[in-house]
Amino acid sequence: MPLAQEDFHYLKAIRIPSTDEQKDFDDLVLALSKILIDSLNEKELNKLIPDSEGIEVKGGLSRLERALQVCGFSGYEKHIQFLRNLQNLRSAGTAHRKGNNYQKIAKEFNVTNQSLPAVFEGILILSIKFLDFLESVVRSKKLITQK
Repeated sequence: MPLAQEDFHYLKAIRIPSTDEQKDFDDLVLALSKILIDSLNEKELNKLIPDSEGIEVKGGLSRLERALQVCGFSGYEKHIQFLRNLQNLRSAGTAHRKGNNYQKIAKEFNVTNQSLPAVFEGILILSIKFLDFLESVVRSKKLITQK
């Protein structure tokens, strides 16, 4: 789903941070999450999931995962896990006070052993790999509406 004009500044803000400032890192994680996760078109994803399954799928990432499964794709698991980790990093890092949840998810991204710019560079590399995967999904023409 396209970004609203009011959210377009998030896309323009994506960059590798020049400092090790936590606020800058948190803002970039928030921006990337809005672009990659919050922008999933759940209505269109629902069209790829058959009603006959009788399974209610909640959340954009779960819908994306189920749609990829139904359409017969493989190799999506690492991308979904990355997006879930990114979502958890945003939640634990920007939406709430940092505590045990932040420390736990920060380990997934190796935050304690690297500078924040290096961590975010790694996150951007994984984001690009996810977008490349999505491009290959679309180009495959295997996305078949079930409804």
